[in-house]
Amino acid sequence: MRFRRKPVEVDAMQWDGTHAGARAIREAFGNDVKPVPFKTHCALACVTADGGFIQVEPGDWVVRNGDGSLSPMNAKAFAGAYEQVQPAFVPGMAA
Repeated sequence: MRFRRKPVEVDAMQWDGTHAGARAIREAFGNDVKPVPFKTHCALACVTADGGFIQVEPGDWVVRNGDGSLSPMNAKAFAGAYEQVQPAFVPGMAA
């Protein structure tokens, strides 16, 4: 048997590794994204469905899944799984 991934639309933002980029993602996704304090660099973590954390690396996409949970996805995997649709995601607007 063969299977095809069901088409699903998600909200997502790519993190560029900067403090400004981290702030924009936190503003868009709220308390589900946490800053991780490091003295040498900026870092982010996504709150998982079970209340744990997964670190977001520069270049990763933060994806809000269909169930409302967030997960990071590396750029290559994101590009292979998703294509941009309209309307574009606007930070701070309800889905």
